[in-house]
Amino acid sequence: MRGTTLAVVTAALAAAASCSSEPDGASTATPPPSPGPGRTGCAETRPVAGDRLPSALKPVSDEGVYGSGDLWVDAWFARQGPNASIQHGRAVVKWGTFTLYGGRLSEHGGPPHVKAARLNGTGTASTSPEEDNYATATSDDGTPYGFWPTVVEFPDFGCWRVTVTHGPDTVAFTARVTRPPS
Repeated sequence: MRGTTLAVVTAALAAAASCSSEPDGASTATPPPSPGPGRTGCAETRPVAGDRLPSALKPVSDEGVYGSGDLWVDAWFARQGPNASIQHGRAVVKWGTFTLYGGRLSEHGGPPHVKAARLNGTGTASTSPEEDNYATATSDDGTPYGFWPTVVEFPDFGCWRVTVTHGPDTVAFTARVTRPPS
């Protein structure tokens, strides 16, 4: 298992970020500048194309996944419309995090760790204890799969940089957390 850092952030009309190769063979992506406090732009990350996914993720990638190596997340941030619910006055977003071991979906190595920082203002987000429980489900074609239910409570809506780590793997993405309809 090789550690890979993936932090590719793209906007709908932005050019692809430039990549460099690290001495250990890992690739590090250089994202375009993020919006500062008070700015309204949010260069959201896009899902990885289906032909670049590990075979273990093919049954769960209908709506898009993002990641690298042995760590992947459901690309909730790429869907149209509101993506958060409001619970106890906070914006709550739930998604599946997928960890691989030996090329298969696995709970090996325990739960991933998640942190988030607001890009267009101040604030940090917290995770829920739900993420410590490995879950199983069945895809539309009947294939069983496992994932880590990941729940993050954001103190406010806006543009956020979310970083997920599991062992040597790190996946970072930028997402706009949006308000549900009233």
